[in-house]
Parts: sequence; structure tokens; C-alpha cells
Amino acid sequence: MSTLPLEKIPYMHWGVISRFNYRGDKPLPVKKWDMLLEHFAYISSVRGERPRGADPLEEVVKGADYAIVVADSSGLADSPFSVEPKARELKGEAFAIVNRYPPMARVVDEELLPKIEERLKGSRLALGICLVAFTRRYAERVEACSPSELLKLLEVTARGLEACWSSAKAKGFSSAPAYVFFNLGEKAGGSVRRLHTQVYVDLTQDGYGRALKSVLQAFSGSCPLCEEEHEERLVYSGKHTMLWASRAPRRNLHLRFTVKRHVEDLTKLSGSELRELAELLVKAAKALAAAIGHVEGNIVFYQRPMGHAGSFHFFGEILPYESIGGFELLEHARICRVAPEEAAGRLRRAVQSF
Repeated sequence: MSTLPLEKIPYMHWGVISRFNYRGDKPLPVKKWDMLLEHFAYISSVRGERPRGADPLEEVVKGADYAIVVADSSGLADSPFSVEPKARELKGEAFAIVNRYPPMARVVDEELLPKIEERLKGSRLALGICLVAFTRRYAERVEACSPSELLKLLEVTARGLEACWSSAKAKGFSSAPAYVFFNLGEKAGGSVRRLHTQVYVDLTQDGYGRALKSVLQAFSGSCPLCEEEHEERLVYSGKHTMLWASRAPRRNLHLRFTVKRHVEDLTKLSGSELRELAELLVKAAKALAAAIGHVEGNIVFYQRPMGHAGSFHFFGEILPYESIGGFELLEHARICRVAPEEAAGRLRRAVQSF
């Protein structure tokens, strides 16, 4: 095993800004807000260095490249705020590592903060922890995984998120929304073909964007997920989970899923709930592939942010990739060709055939 010294960590790799890699001409990772639309953007130059198409994660598993491992099914775990990337052969079956090319800074030398604040001139330094989680066995699509393999991926993602939240609390952060997602295919943002989840834990401490704010507001009264009847839009119902076609689809064949128990986030799902969620996601991916062919797209998880006191019910969405037009850019709206009842019928028949 070898450890990369702090003085050799390139600027913003693993989200590290240190006295060794920072110069005043380096572009800082910032979070900028558009107050008209309550929209924010991360601006990070290091994102352009991401490898594309190849499988850099295999090099990490073999110990041929450096990584900060936050969660490993074999029990190995570094601190989410570690500044010691290590090259070592990984022994587990699934891993959550710190993203080497993140949109947010994770660790910043305190002595640099006055200079950085002076340069920002009112902008906010984007702070947070970004993880990438993946399994030892190579796969590119959810439908190519067995439920047991996908379960390992979900488990290590949940443990990585839990470690990030726990460490952030210990450092005094009071709030932290966490964005958990799959990008499936290059069109949907998957720069690396290997199947993986990503976790963005935002520690900037400046509130939520309009999308998350509206979801949190939806749970301010009674729970819409506990009360909603899916009827003809139901695709699959198990002991612990449900899958249905969205009433007002954001994309054609837009699906939603949840656990039936009113639980706030991925880290609180029981072992049996996680196992059935993995089975549901594999069934849904196979059904979509059977109904419309190989699908690029996104799977996104909605959960209560750390520090938010209100009620919430964990759920997720499966969003096949589609290009959008001008109308969709003007409004949170979508023109779809396939009615949700028709989509549910097609996918329900596909699921039942497995």
C-alpha cells in the first residue's frame, strides 16, 4: 500500500484545496444562485479532467490508482474528510470512494480561507463531499445485474452517505442535503460506462434549490405517498416496495418507486427493504428494456436532508433519457406521448413475464 502525500495532490482532486496546490490564479469551485428561478449551479474547472468511456474504477480496485474509500463491504473505511488517498488492492464486493473530480471542495486549508474569501467577492465557495459507489463485478446497466449485486451497491451507497452525514455533524455542519443518483449512459451524464451510484452531500449551508424545496413542501401536511392511489398506473407491488407510472410524467415512461414504510432516507431502510428495492430496480430496468429497448437515463433518490425537521417519505424516480424543447425550458412541465396508464400496462406485463 502507498499513500499519496498531501503536497502531491493536484488542485481540487478529491476536493482538496491545500497550501501546496492552490495559487491565486486557480479557478475556485463556486456555487452560484439565480434568485429569479431559485436555481443554483456548481462551477468547477476540475470536472473537465474526468476520464470518459474507460474504466478508471478497475484501477482503484486493483490498487493501481489512489482512492479514499469511505465504505467497503469488507469493512475498510477512511474518513470522508481524509486527505490521504491510498493505492491498495480492495478486498470487498462493493465500494464507495470519494469522487476524484468533484464539483465541490471537500477540504480547504484554513490558512487559505481569508485569501479565498477575498477572491470570491460575494460568491459562495462550493463545499461538500461527493462519492462514487460501484461493485467489484463490471456491469454497465442495471438490468445486467443480479438483485444481490445491486443490493451490495445500494448497501455501500447507504453506508457511504451515513458516514458523510455523521462526519459532517461532528464537524459542526447543521444541514446537508444529499443527492443520490445513477447516470445511465453518456447522454444521461454517465461519463464512465461502469455502473455506479453517485452521492453529492452539499455542505455550503445556503439552503435548497427550488426542486428540493417544493418536494419538502409537499410533505408539510399529510403524506402524499401514503395517501395516493395508483390504480391503473401501478406496475409492481411487493411486500415492502411499490413501482408505478407517474401521474404527470416528466418523461415518457417516467416511473416512481418507494418503500411502503414511512421512512425518511436511504440510510434508514432495513435490510429486507433494501433487498426488495434492489429487486424492484432490476425488474423495472428489465421491463423498460423489454418494452422500449436499451434505455439510457437516470435513477434519482429523494430523501430528507440532514438537519431538516419536517416529515418526509423516501422515494425515487426512473427517468429514461429524452431531449427537451423550449417549452420544457420555460416551465417545470413536459409534453409526453405515452399516457401513464398505457406505460404502466406495458411495463406491468413485462414485469409479470420475469
